Amino acid sequence: MKITLISEDAIRLEPTTGPMTIEAVSPDQLYSPFHMVAGGLAFCTYSVLASWANNAKLESDDIAIDVRWKFADNPHRVGDMALEIEWPSLPQQRRPAAERVASLCAIHATLTHSPNIVTTVAAGINQHEAPTYGSPGRPYTVVYDGYCKVCKRLVAILLKWDRRAELEILPSQTPGLAARYPWISAKAYLESVQFIENRTGKTWQGAAALEQILDALPKGRLITWIFSIPLARPLAEKFYRWFAKNRYRLGCGEHCQLHEADLEYPQ
Repeated sequence: MKITLISEDAIRLEPTTGPMTIEAVSPDQLYSPFHMVAGGLAFCTYSVLASWANNAKLESDDIAIDVRWKFADNPHRVGDMALEIEWPSLPQQRRPAAERVASLCAIHATLTHSPNIVTTVAAGINQHEAPTYGSPGRPYTVVYDGYCKVCKRLVAILLKWDRRAELEILPSQTPGLAARYPWISAKAYLESVQFIENRTGKTWQGAAALEQILDALPKGRLITWIFSIPLARPLAEKFYRWFAKNRYRLGCGEHCQLHEADLEYPQ
């Protein structure tokens, strides 16, 4: 993969063999944080397109992606971004589908749906202070598959229900999750929702995670008493596994079809 810095406000990504390289058209061109953001968007977009192309039996080696942006003031920031995908071998009738797939990129979703950013400054380390794993002020973190349309609809319900702001809700494609929760594998995020208690790092997944999520929500215990009924938890887990394996049939989207084979639970 090669990223070329075209100017102060433009980059180009092209697939190449070997390690990723970053080049510039002129020796005085610096690699700025804005280039990094644009490069992340281009690389993420190429990744979802290449995965889709492989599944659809299409060539993807001729894809090239240009990202350009314009600055805005008050505050100084990137105000507009334009992403242009060159794909000479793509059949014309596949163009609308390719545009939809490109929008599935998690960086694209992050930029179009502003994330909550919490900034903290650690002036020193108290060795007796217990570590925390999630967002300051949020006791719990919920991690879901950000490419799953069904999951996104359920997340929208959680956000409205969570009136006490107990939950930090993140897509599994969020950068830095592997460092924050190293005990959770990438495959686990695809298989099921993850619920983490940020004070201790204790983690639940699948139907057990849903039970904990409901417990954390206002009046959620009016529902979770059902889990105390004999055999309720095993049946709930079996239903969750069925749902996770078949969610692509329930409107999850093209991404979930790519991962159908990954959704196998250990027996």
